[in-house]
Amino acid sequence: MRCLRWVGLLVLLAVFMLIVGCSPAKEPEKKPTVALRTASSEVSVGEIFTVDVVVKQVKELASIGVKVKYPVEKLEVTELDRDDSWLSSNGGTVQQMEFSNNAEHGYVKIVLGIFPASKYVGDESQTEHRIASIKFKAISVGEAPLDLSTDNNEDSDLGIFDSHANLVSDVVDEDLTVNIR
Repeated sequence: MRCLRWVGLLVLLAVFMLIVGCSPAKEPEKKPTVALRTASSEVSVGEIFTVDVVVKQVKELASIGVKVKYPVEKLEVTELDRDDSWLSSNGGTVQQMEFSNNAEHGYVKIVLGIFPASKYVGDESQTEHRIASIKFKAISVGEAPLDLSTDNNEDSDLGIFDSHANLVSDVVDEDLTVNIR
C-alpha cells in the first residue's frame, strides 16, 4: 500500500512538471557565426593591435566573404594577414578572391574560397577558427566601432557559401568596439 502511494505521488509530480513546464532546458540553437576578436578592447593612441576574424558553428563552408568597417578618423590598417590552417584542413587550396583595405571609405574586404569546393570545411562546435587578421594602429582617442558584415544583400560577395554555392542562412555577425585612450 505504501509503495502504491509513492508511485501515485511520482505520477502526480511528473504530470505537474509537464503542465508547469519544468521540462529539461533546451540547448541553445547553434547558428553559424563570424566574429571579430582581439586580445584587449582597450588600447592607447599610437598602439598597434590585432583583430582576428573567426568563424564557428559552421556546418559547411566552401567560401566566405566578409567586410569589416572601421572609423578612418580613429584607426589605420597597417597589415592584413590570412590564416589558411583551418580552411585548408580538409585538403583544399585556399584561393584569395579579394583581400583588400579601402582606407578612403574605411573597410577591409575579405573573400576566400576553398578549391575544389568538395574539400569544404565544417565544425559545428563552439571552437573558433581564425581565417584572417587585421592589424590596426590607433590614431585618436575615443570609441572605435568595428562593424562586421556578411550581408549578401549589401554585396553579393559577402556571406558563407556551402560546397554547392548556396548561401548559408542565419549567419550571426559579432562586431567589436575598441576603446582608444
